[in-house]
Amino acid sequence: MDAADPGSRRWWRLLARPLPAAIAVIATVGVFVVPSLVTGAAGPLDLAVVGLGVLTLVAVYARARQRAAAAAGEPMHSFAWPPALAFGAVVTALGVAFAPVPHAAL
Repeated sequence: MDAADPGSRRWWRLLARPLPAAIAVIATVGVFVVPSLVTGAAGPLDLAVVGLGVLTLVAVYARARQRAAAAAGEPMHSFAWPPALAFGAVVTALGVAFAPVPHAAL
């Protein structure tokens, strides 16, 4: 397909379409919890603690980013980006952690 082809533009719009930020939060927790779940290296309490810890870190990160944007007088919108979600899933399956935290658009 040529870059000028309408079909390729439609494909890119579909690929780059922002998704709800909650999807990125769930994927980020999954990046850290699923490997231990699959190997059986951690019990349910351990997995819950890791999941809660990751949720807390993502919340602090998102809130700090939101406060910085507000201090600069810029509106901010958080979203999940499908290529980052896919990359995170692939490299996590390969044994490397990549946290697809929510992206921000000013």
